[in-house]
Amino acid sequence: MRLGLSGIAFLLAGCASPFGGGTVVLPTSDPAIMTAVGEARATLPLFLRNNLRTDGSFAPGSSVRVVIRQTGVDSSSTQVLWIAPLRQIGPGRFAGTVADHPTELPGMTIGNQVEFDEDAIRDWSWTQPNGTAYGCFTIRAILPWMKAEQAAQVSQRLISPAVPEEWR
Repeated sequence: MRLGLSGIAFLLAGCASPFGGGTVVLPTSDPAIMTAVGEARATLPLFLRNNLRTDGSFAPGSSVRVVIRQTGVDSSSTQVLWIAPLRQIGPGRFAGTVADHPTELPGMTIGNQVEFDEDAIRDWSWTQPNGTAYGCFTIRAILPWMKAEQAAQVSQRLISPAVPEEWR
């Protein structure tokens, strides 16, 4: 799948953070994904205010889902990947470790370091020590497309509401 930015797909493909299992591919034009990204982007300032530390590091369990684009001589590839751990490297600029299995980005693997702007963030997650997580808006959106058993397991780990009450 070699798609422009407007046609990128969201994949849940053995994610190292915050959840693993199966693959679900939906175009970003899917209404559920569009709504989820909107909710994640709207609450991103709360996530950053509460999880970003003054030294640029993030609270343990913090991760973000980011649009990563590779441009080559003959083509370009785009994928949305979870990044964890991460750190702020400048105003609106971040760096981190790829925590997903890139399937659309040749040569990129789990563990690669990437840099990105805040505008590239499409989702956020704050995983608690017990394995449950806040955020994960895009994961919540794709639950209906997961196999029932996987959806049930993932749902048990999603905290509702998606944003901690004390952040509001």
